[in-house]
Amino acid sequence: MNKITRMVFGQNIKYYRKKKDWTQLRLGMELGLSQPTIAQYELGIYRKMTSKKSLQFANALDVEVWQLFDSNNNSSGNEDLGLTAYSREIKRKRRQKDRCTKRLGRFI
Repeated sequence: MNKITRMVFGQNIKYYRKKKDWTQLRLGMELGLSQPTIAQYELGIYRKMTSKKSLQFANALDVEVWQLFDSNNNSSGNEDLGLTAYSREIKRKRRQKDRCTKRLGRFI
């Protein structure tokens, strides 16, 4: 699963979890996972995703599996989740690059 797909999946997990008025801890209890693991899934940084696990998430959240991977479900307004996540990642990398460039400038 690529990074954008993981981010979309994570944002959708968060959206449907909040729609059920559940905490990360509650969802974790339903799935047999810890709260930090749920947080990693929601941030899109957990890489060990299987089809079985995505089905478990869908069942716990009372949605279809495809809804967790749908970048057009409007869970964050009218924005496309995939593009939004990608855009944020690009901005973060640019800021990181700028900080490194400034640090290097001190030594040149």
